[in-house]
Amino acid sequence: MGTIQLENIANVPEDYKSMPRTSVYTGLIISPELILKTYQMLKADEHFNPSLVANACRFLEREIERKKVDPMSGMGFAILSTDMLNVARWGAGGNARVLFNQLYQFSPNMKDPLDWSDRLSIEKSGSFCIWELGIVANEKEAWKRYLASKRTAEDKKAYLDSRMEGDL
Repeated sequence: MGTIQLENIANVPEDYKSMPRTSVYTGLIISPELILKTYQMLKADEHFNPSLVANACRFLEREIERKKVDPMSGMGFAILSTDMLNVARWGAGGNARVLFNQLYQFSPNMKDPLDWSDRLSIEKSGSFCIWELGIVANEKEAWKRYLASKRTAEDKKAYLDSRMEGDL
């Protein structure tokens, strides 16, 4: 292996500011095949936005009903930020240890959530930003406990009751 040259890698623009985030648990989306824990992720200068959360939940409920979100195992979570909705579901069967997600990108000034699906940029597989990984880490630990359990109804409820709130 040659000499490591760091001059040409990880050169983040000087004007980029990494702003810490906070996680707010906002409830459950419940359908016959999928239950999602929902979170809103906020920058320090943002406030909880109940109408944005309600719009995102209505949008997701519609997407689930329209079979646009694969339920996989039937458990997962969604993270709403200023301009993204990240929907993550735990895999089914032999893939129970795998987290699958899809990203919906939207403009914060879109008013009607029922029109989101017609105007969103949708990625079938996505990624997580560094701040979302705080929520993902909590969800991972809760899912590991569930997988190690007898996976009874009580164990499923324990997974759903595990939440990430606070600084990320």
